[in-house]
Amino acid sequence: MKTSTSAAALAAAIAVPVLLLSGCGSSGDTKGSGATSAPPPASTSAEAAPSEPAAKPTSGGAQAPQATGKAVKLPVTQEALLAMPDLYFEKVSSQYPNAKRNMVVGPKNTLFGRVTTANGVFTYAVADMSIRGNALSTQDGPHVWRRGADTDWEYVGDTGGNLCGQVPQALVKVWGKSCG
Repeated sequence: MKTSTSAAALAAAIAVPVLLLSGCGSSGDTKGSGATSAPPPASTSAEAAPSEPAAKPTSGGAQAPQATGKAVKLPVTQEALLAMPDLYFEKVSSQYPNAKRNMVVGPKNTLFGRVTTANGVFTYAVADMSIRGNALSTQDGPHVWRRGADTDWEYVGDTGGNLCGQVPQALVKVWGKSCG
């Protein structure tokens, strides 16, 4: 037991400075906002700037398609809320071999919306997820999921604290968040 307690203490000691250095607590992050449910049902839209720079992928995830039309904030769907933990666990289970699906915590602080890009219309979900009892699984985030008009939900990845690496900037702006 002493070894697992020491390991947990070490993980916590590493995670706190990493979180502080990654900018957690800045005005652009979603952690600690107190929001635990979907955005309000009222839709908000914004035109994407045509000169919007291409986003850079982070944490090995896919590059965010750039918006060419409207980005709209939407209420999160039950379908997305059910798919997100399964897809998250499918991706991270190899990193946490002792984890079980019922240990997934989240989604929390969920953002949800739709954007039109040169490649089609995509719905995005962003939320905090972790594995209960595993301090390392709580660092960075939030996580991103995406769905095309005719595709299933897919786990895009961990943002590393930068939403614009994996979500079009127009949608990030509609959510009232900032890039970097």
